[in-house]
Amino acid sequence: MKLKSNKNSIIFLSIYTLITTMLIINTIKYKLVVDAIYTIIFITIYVRYLYINIFN
Repeated sequence: MKLKSNKNSIIFLSIYTLITTMLIINTIKYKLVVDAIYTIIFITIYVRYLYINIFN
């Protein structure tokens, strides 16, 4: 398993990780349905992007 190491990919992954963790924290803290939906969408896109970067 090796990530593609171009600069844009690393920046995207780090920013996306921050946004996703903030959404997860807000979902747990405030128990909002909208944040839960956004979190699920963000996590699916994030996992798909990681899968593409690792296995291609």
